[in-house]
Amino acid sequence: MEQIPHIDGGVWPPPPTNAIDDGRSRMLSLLSQYRSPTVLTRWMLGCLAVAVVTDVAEAIGLLGGLSAHAFTEAISEASSFITLAAGVVFLVWIHRLYKNLTALGIANLRHSPGVAVIMFILPFINLYKPIVIVREIWRATSPQATLSIVKGRWTETPSTPLIGFWWIAYLCYNLVNTLIAVNSSNSQFETAPYEVGAALSVLSGTLLAVLALMLTERQEQRYTEIAANVSRA
Repeated sequence: MEQIPHIDGGVWPPPPTNAIDDGRSRMLSLLSQYRSPTVLTRWMLGCLAVAVVTDVAEAIGLLGGLSAHAFTEAISEASSFITLAAGVVFLVWIHRLYKNLTALGIANLRHSPGVAVIMFILPFINLYKPIVIVREIWRATSPQATLSIVKGRWTETPSTPLIGFWWIAYLCYNLVNTLIAVNSSNSQFETAPYEVGAALSVLSGTLLAVLALMLTERQEQRYTEIAANVSRA
C-alpha cells in the first residue's frame, strides 16, 4: 500500500507497530552493549600523569649532574616500564571508545575496534592514522543538536583543533626521545634535549588529558540522549 504524506510530517497509513517495536528492540539491544569509559579514562589519566612526572623528574635529575646520577638512573629504568603501561591502558581506552560507537548505533565506521587499535601500533601508519581514529570518535559522538544541522550525517560534523594540537605535540615528543636514545652513549650530549622532552611531555600529556575528558563526556552524553529517545518511543 502506498504511504501518503501526513500534515504533521509523518505518513499515512503509519508504519506497522511491529516495525517500530523491532527497531526499538534492536536499539535497546545495541545500547545494552555500551560500557561507560569513565573508569578507564581515570586509569588512563593516572598512568599518563605518572609517565609525565617521570619525564620531568629525569630531566631535573640530569640538571643536578653527578650528585643526582643514582636518582636519574633509577628514574630512567622505571620510565620505560611506566611508559609501556600507560601506552597499554591508552590502547584499551581507545578500544572501549571505538567499540561503544557500534553500541550507540553509529553506521559507516571505517574500522573495527581491533583494527582501530592496531593503527596506533603499526610503523609509519601510526604517524597519521591515530589522529583519523580520534577524529572519527569525536564526530561519531556529536550531540543531537549538531547532528540535526547536518541531517544526521555524523561524518559531516566538525572536529576540534585540540586533536591536531595534541598529535603534533606528541609526535614532537617522540622525535626528541628518539634523538635522546640515538645519542645516549655520547658523553658530550647536552641536557637540553631532556628539558625539551620534559616540556613536550607536559604539553602533550595535558592536551591528551583535556581531550580524554571531553571525549568521555561526549560519549556519555550521547548515550544518555539515545537512551532517552528510545525510552520515549
